[in-house]
Amino acid sequence: MLPDDFNWFFTLQEMNDHIPQRLKEKIKSQENGISLFEYINYCLYDKQDGYYQNLCKINNDFVTSPEISQLFGECVTIFFLFIKGIFEKNSKRKIETVMEFGPGNGTLMYDLIRIVRKKKI
Repeated sequence: MLPDDFNWFFTLQEMNDHIPQRLKEKIKSQENGISLFEYINYCLYDKQDGYYQNLCKINNDFVTSPEISQLFGECVTIFFLFIKGIFEKNSKRKIETVMEFGPGNGTLMYDLIRIVRKKKI
């Protein structure tokens, strides 16, 4: 639940107050401002203000769905098995390998394997 004084809308001045001075100068120094690439690059990698310069924040600022509940992994598994069945029926080929690529710790794949083993599929 959000606090009573939470405001979804910010004035331009409030937003402007939170932009680092160095970023403001970078934007003003170019005739047409900066590109989206330059903005994202600044936000992530700038030596002073970039997200990845504050390493104590990394891995502590968000949680992915598989980490909250195994139900997410179970739902993904049901969907995967449904799609797998359709693919194998229509292509006459079997899916034998599944790989998860992601920044997490493998919880989603762990849930998928657990359900597949439980169902003996």
